[in-house]
This record gives sequence, structure tokens and C-alpha cells, in this order.
Amino acid sequence: MTTTKGGVIHLAFKHDAAFSGDFKSAITADRAVVTAIGAALAGTDRPFIATGGTPAVPDRIATEHDGRPTTTDAIDANSPAACAATDEMVLALSARRIRSAVLRLPRAVYGENDPGFTTSLIATARDKGVSGYIGDGSQRWPVTHRLDTARAYRLALEKAPAGSLLNIVGQEGVTIRSIAETIARVRQTLALQPTPAPDPAAQGQPPAVLSPMTWSGIGAVACGDQIG
Repeated sequence: MTTTKGGVIHLAFKHDAAFSGDFKSAITADRAVVTAIGAALAGTDRPFIATGGTPAVPDRIATEHDGRPTTTDAIDANSPAACAATDEMVLALSARRIRSAVLRLPRAVYGENDPGFTTSLIATARDKGVSGYIGDGSQRWPVTHRLDTARAYRLALEKAPAGSLLNIVGQEGVTIRSIAETIARVRQTLALQPTPAPDPAAQGQPPAVLSPMTWSGIGAVACGDQIG
């Protein structure tokens, strides 16, 4: 969590708990943080910028209009839409005179010494000896560089309107095949190999590549309009 000029940028999440299967406790903790920040900033008109994830919309480019949960999702911490429901909690704080906004990040926020999904692709390919992709490799990951992401947070802190929901993407969708080809080219010793197998780890891919989120791109329609 970072504060500046009385505003708050909230980037934390208990990924260790979520990835170990205790997703509910991670969501519960995150909502407690949102509630506490809301109480502290209420009535100040100061910015509160929180972090979410881009939505999964197969077969088309997703925009900021997608991935908005229902009221039921908002109270069920085990729902797949639980994180998005927390985003709605943040946006609702605009009614309490808080300039709240949510920046939704793609899975692949990359950069030097990146510990995330892109690095996991490289590590799995190195371990399996092949840089693989599923089917024809047309699944797409939206991506953004972490320095561009940092700039987006600064701009949002400075001027995002209250209640803004913004997708932060540098490229709408990079195909899994192009990522696999780059890994094979850079590593040189790795072979490029397609597979129809349901288990992507067998051919140098972590299971995340089969997620619906990887099959469509992400657009940032509102981002340019609202923060430049």
C-alpha cells in the first residue's frame, strides 16, 4: 500500500493464501483493507486507487464494461467473481466522497526480474525441454510492461474520476504461439512443439494457458479517455 498527498494506492493481495486453496481468506482480508481505507478517506474527496484483474471474455476483446459482478457475487467470497465484487466495493466508495478507482491488470505484467506468469512459462519450458503451446496457439494473453503500469497508477492517482474502472494493457492480446516462439528463439536449445493434450505441462506450458482469460484480448477503452 502506498500513500501520497493524502491518497492511497492499494496493490496488496494474499496470493500465497489464494494459491494454496484458501481463496476465501484472501478475499476476506482484501475487503477488510478496503473497508478500513474507506473509513479513513470518507468525506475527503481524496484518491483511492485499488488493483483488480482483467476479465475473461472468450472470442472477443473485453472492455471495462465486462466482468462486472452481480449482487450475489459480492457476498460470496468463493465465487469466481469475488475479486471483481471487491472492485465494486471500491467503486461504491465514490458515494462517500472518495475519488475511488480500480486499475485492472492483465496476468502478464512483465519486466526485468519479473516473477510472474511470463517467467513461469520460461521455467516450465526449460524444465520440459520444449517451448509448447496448446492447439494452434491462437489463445491470447493481454500484456503490459510494469513501468507502463506504474505510470498508469500515477496518472490515476492524479486524475482518475471517482468510480473509474480502467483496464491497464499495453497490448490487447499476444498469442501463446508467439510467446512460445520467442522463448524457443531466445533459449535456442528449446524445441517449439504444439500439442492437443489436455495437460499443457506435458508440453512445456503451465495450466494457466488453458484458462478462458487467455483466449481473448483485453481492450482499454476508458483508460485513454480518463487518465491519458
